[in-house]
Amino acid sequence: MNTQSKFVLYLILTASTTTYAVEQQIGAHLNVSTTLSVTTLTNINFGIFQFTSNSVGGTVNLSTSNMLSGVPQAGYISSGVTSVGSINISANSGEEVMINCANQGTMTSATNMNHVLNMASVEYHKQGAMNSPGNCMLPAAYTFTSTGIDTVLIGGSLQMPSGASMNSGSYSTSNQGGNPITLTVSYL
Repeated sequence: MNTQSKFVLYLILTASTTTYAVEQQIGAHLNVSTTLSVTTLTNINFGIFQFTSNSVGGTVNLSTSNMLSGVPQAGYISSGVTSVGSINISANSGEEVMINCANQGTMTSATNMNHVLNMASVEYHKQGAMNSPGNCMLPAAYTFTSTGIDTVLIGGSLQMPSGASMNSGSYSTSNQGGNPITLTVSYL
C-alpha cells in the first residue's frame, strides 16, 4: 500500500525592523499671581478756559507733570485748578505690567451732546519713571516693573476750536455722548 503523505510546509517570514524607543521630555510651567486691580484716583481736569470770537484755536496740552501749555497760543485764557489723571495699579511686585490705550476720549457739552471736544492725544506713565510715556497715538504698549502698588499719571491734549465756532459750556467725558479714556492694564 502506497500511501502518500503530503506535507505542507509553511514558511513564515518574519520581517524584523529595528525599533528604537525615543523619549522626549516636555516641561510644564505655571505662573500664579494675584489679579491686577486698578483704582481711579483723579480724573483729568483742564481747568477753566475763557475765549472770545477772535480766539484762533489750537492744541492745548496738560502734561503728566501737570503743566498746561498752548492756551495763549490758541487764544484762550486759562484759570482754575488743573490736575492730571491718576490711577493706582496693584500688582505682584517684580512683575511686568503692560498698559495699552483702547480709547482716547471725547468730551461733550453738558447741554448739547453735539458740541464735542476730542482728545488730540493721551499720554501716561508710572509716577517717577524715567522712560518715555505711553501714548494713545502709538501702537506700542507701555510697560514697567511693578513695585506692588504703582501710580500711573495721565495727561492729554485737546484740539480747541476757534472762538467763532466754540460753544460755552461744561465739557466732560461723562456727559451724554462723551467717551472716557480707556486704558487696558495687564501682566506682560
